[in-house]
Amino acid sequence: MTEAAAERRRPGRAGLIFGALLAGPVVLAALVSLVWTPHEPAAIDIAARFRPPSRLNWLGADQFGRDLFSQLLVGARNSVLVAFLAVSLGGSVGVALGLLASAVGGWIDEALKRVADIAIGVPAQLFAKMNA
Repeated sequence: MTEAAAERRRPGRAGLIFGALLAGPVVLAALVSLVWTPHEPAAIDIAARFRPPSRLNWLGADQFGRDLFSQLLVGARNSVLVAFLAVSLGGSVGVALGLLASAVGGWIDEALKRVADIAIGVPAQLFAKMNA
């Protein structure tokens, strides 16, 4: 195969770049929040209610006078933690079931494949509506 043909067959990296552009700022905000937040995110300052963005409050303040930028940083940290735990749990369960299916085979393998087919075939919106 020529190098030009190999270059055409190589999958594009646009998805990787797009994902990094979306997730990168959130992960960066989560990392920054571990060492620094400009204000205590839960501190109430009634005098600063609905303060517009300024040098003191970069994104302003909410109805209780809490700094929105600090809340955004801490919220990013919580979101990244939940995402990491969800992916870790899903990956662990998936690997364990895959190892079980490959080691045992037979009807257990077939049953696990059918459960996976159903999970892939049912739209996620149906599960979201069932829990709402």
